[in-house]
Amino acid sequence: MNHYCINTEARYLEYSPHETWIEHNLAFTSGDETYGKKLGKLEPNDICFMYANRYGVVAVGRVLCHWDCTGYEGDQRIIYCTEIEYRIPVEWFIRLDHNPIRATDLEDIVGFKHTQALQRITKPGAADRLLDLAREHSRTSHCS
Repeated sequence: MNHYCINTEARYLEYSPHETWIEHNLAFTSGDETYGKKLGKLEPNDICFMYANRYGVVAVGRVLCHWDCTGYEGDQRIIYCTEIEYRIPVEWFIRLDHNPIRATDLEDIVGFKHTQALQRITKPGAADRLLDLAREHSRTSHCS
């Protein structure tokens, strides 16, 4: 089992589609086929940390099956209006939208500032620390 950060492309879309990802139990990429192939790196039971620009890590999920190598267009798209959309089933089992893990905390733990569509967490112990922090954040609410 591997652990990844996956970006919701909130900056590109000008809003964060993380609620749609959670509602549909899917993770998305868009663009040319290379972005679809990124989903092909995911294996069943891999863990994904959903990162939304301007928010941080907003959910944690488990990949349910292999990518189906399908690009969706036209009325088959759920999020993207002009790009080919790629998606993979993910069970989002921890929601953090009420108390996201900040980008600075993510960088401290995993060693990178997340901006790529999909990035594997390779730093020893980092995925376990991030998962523990996600569980902690899911039990508390953020008050400003």
